[in-house]
Amino acid sequence: MKTDNFHVKQFFAELLGTFGFALIVLFASLGGFPGYVLAAVYLAVSVYTLSSISGAHLNPAVTLGLFSVHKISAREAIGYITSQFLGAILALVMYALITDKSALPSIFNKGWEQNMSDILRVFLFEAVGAVFFTMGIAAVVWNKVSSSISGVVIGASLFLGLTLATGLAYVSGSYPSYLNPALALTSGYLNMGYILGPVVGAMLGMNLYRYIATNELDVAEVAAPVSPMAKMKK
Repeated sequence: MKTDNFHVKQFFAELLGTFGFALIVLFASLGGFPGYVLAAVYLAVSVYTLSSISGAHLNPAVTLGLFSVHKISAREAIGYITSQFLGAILALVMYALITDKSALPSIFNKGWEQNMSDILRVFLFEAVGAVFFTMGIAAVVWNKVSSSISGVVIGASLFLGLTLATGLAYVSGSYPSYLNPALALTSGYLNMGYILGPVVGAMLGMNLYRYIATNELDVAEVAAPVSPMAKMKK
């Protein structure tokens, strides 16, 4: 049975990992580096260093995707998501202090995007990218790939998902892509598409992989017809 102390370690690992993740993305945008490449490398390394502690989600959408396929509990999901957003916000504070710029006011005074057309476009490319990203995570979760290359698979899946989302974003209005609500928020894009898109895409990706690559749903379908009344008759 997992102790409270173990959960504290999980949540701290998610906070620390997301803190570094957000810093990578923030400084990549400042220096003009290919953020999605650095993000993929960072996530791949994090899988090897943090997965034994928390699973290295570092992303609220991934956490909710795994919750939707019953791989983590509600308590863990709440703790993970809180830790992830806190880690991203702390990274934003450090970014503002180091760069000596008023990043906090400029980001949080923009207000939420009101144009439904822009929200829908962002939702669609974030959701599509998240589907392909999280299918790679699901392959690792269900032990369909060797643990020795789990980081490579997940990092490559993020790269693939971001590449697809970035391509769709470019033709729809040159929006950036994150596939991570916490990172999008700290980057100043207050658009509900950046929150709902990755979450919906992650849930679809996880459940789609569960359907096509495992027999969990088949087992559930067989067990479902057995009612309490039928058991009483035996």
